[in-house]
Amino acid sequence: SLLFVLRSAFAKRGQRIDFENQDGGDIKQPKSDDDNVWLMMNALPQHSPFRWERLTVSENFYKIPYIVSGQYDPEELAIINAAMNRIERNTCIRFKKRNNDDDFLDFQNKIGHGCYTTVGRLHGRNVVMLEANNMVTCIEYDIVIHELMHVIGLWHEHMRHDRGNYVRVRYDNIEPRMRDFNHTCKIAFVTC
Repeated sequence: SLLFVLRSAFAKRGQRIDFENQDGGDIKQPKSDDDNVWLMMNALPQHSPFRWERLTVSENFYKIPYIVSGQYDPEELAIINAAMNRIERNTCIRFKKRNNDDDFLDFQNKIGHGCYTTVGRLHGRNVVMLEANNMVTCIEYDIVIHELMHVIGLWHEHMRHDRGNYVRVRYDNIEPRMRDFNHTCKIAFVTC
């Protein structure tokens, strides 16, 4: 309707994206030689090549360099920064603006791409897609934290190896395209 178009045109941000139900989910992991390996972990193992590097051995913090190449308004940038600050206050992670770092996060904003990232550090540019426009947005505090937790190295909780001890998945209550609940981590990859 005309009212919806006018509201959308003048809205600072669009409606919250339902990132849990977007096509393909919110993790875009490249395929490996053993496709089951990356699907089965709930967090990256201690010696994983996908872990971020420490700032210095003595500080015991992990450095994650980043840039923001997407177009975001000041309020949206403040939400991204607040999410990074929250993680820094509660973890050994430190987000640092990129200098010459080979591996880094790139916060991007592209129409029709939704919210997604990879799990852990890949070589080179690590895209954190946070779509934000006058129709839809991923720039919500909890969504940004959720995506940052993936890029730090955490998978979804429903993939835990011990999930079956506590939860019974009722597949008849799940849309067919969302039935990836058969993937749980192998005991060899458990970090908890």
